[in-house]
Amino acid sequence: MEKITIEIDKDLDIAIYTLRGDLLYSELRAAVVDYYNGKPTKYTIWDFSASNLAHYVTGIEARELASLVTRLGKARPGGFDMIIVSGVLQYGIARMYTSYADTTRHDSSLLKAMVFRAKDLAMEWIRKNEGTKSSK
Repeated sequence: MEKITIEIDKDLDIAIYTLRGDLLYSELRAAVVDYYNGKPTKYTIWDFSASNLAHYVTGIEARELASLVTRLGKARPGGFDMIIVSGVLQYGIARMYTSYADTTRHDSSLLKAMVFRAKDLAMEWIRKNEGTKSSK
């Protein structure tokens, strides 16, 4: 089984990364760099609900990743990263990451990161956000 699978929803402009099993920081960082070397989408879902990321990523690495994504994310103004987590420890790491990302982002129109407890909730938020824009 692959640790990281990618699905693209062209209609909503979403790249969905599903991460499984024991995922190392280096593997996550490589996936982020590969994503930005490709064609970034408006929305990216990073679904960690089936991974053990919290056991392998430290707070320092979360800070480093936030800095990297903030720097690379300048290519996605108005973009959103949705982080899906299932456990309390993963939620804490994800919130730490979003806090670091918020403090390093100097322009509020740039990439934003959000944490959700379920993929369905992130998809619902995206649909509502897109619905709001299309009704204007």
